[in-house]
Amino acid sequence: MTVSLDADGNQTKEPSFVKLYVEQLCAVKGLSPTQYKMVLFMLSKMDSNNEVIYKSRHKNQFCREHGISVGTFNNNIKPLIESGIVQRITNSEFLFNPRYASKTSWSDVQKIRWEIEYTSEGATDKVFFDDKELPY
Repeated sequence: MTVSLDADGNQTKEPSFVKLYVEQLCAVKGLSPTQYKMVLFMLSKMDSNNEVIYKSRHKNQFCREHGISVGTFNNNIKPLIESGIVQRITNSEFLFNPRYASKTSWSDVQKIRWEIEYTSEGATDKVFFDDKELPY
């Protein structure tokens, strides 16, 4: 992989880590394969304010493509909310937790550190951007 650096040595292009990061996030949160696909769907609809807005035709198309009913889609929203990945705004509007995803220029985010602690009670995680822990 070729890395592009600016004059100060900062990375100017985002590295290829997003898919692995989403897979790891969903695994840590205990989400099902369907919920993982829904997270990817929501990320594709996310704007620069981390708002996810989709119309019923988008949801219906997702359901057809993945062989699930609209009822199954709707039932799988609750685990995404309970996991802290998204927060419901309205029926088809959500806020994606910025500790896990953000649409921004890679030059604004030079360091991401994700700590996961596994105990007998489950997994807890902390996310740091440029060594500042996010309070979410």
